Amino acid sequence: MPNVNYAQVRDALYHRESFTHGSCYGIRDAGERFIKDSARTYRVWSYQTEVLSYDLDAHRVTYFDNRYYSVTTSRLQNMIRDQFGMGGTRYDVRGIYDEAYLND
Repeated sequence: MPNVNYAQVRDALYHRESFTHGSCYGIRDAGERFIKDSARTYRVWSYQTEVLSYDLDAHRVTYFDNRYYSVTTSRLQNMIRDQFGMGGTRYDVRGIYDEAYLND
């Protein structure tokens, strides 16, 4: 997994690529080839907290944690909101958004 600088985190998020940068990292999971309905996912963590889960097959966010943790995590959350099209006041609330809420 490549170690990137902070400016490259935005590009890694945009391309859904695995990366590591200090306390945050992203992993692109190919899923299990032999298990039916095994989704390919892209997940992003800040420290030990999962912040994002993105279904690569359906091209949609299935989980986003927008709760306040630290300045570093807030910066990552803002990058995620920008790169995954989660703009507007709908996502300003500090909370957890799951698939049901995001797709209503």
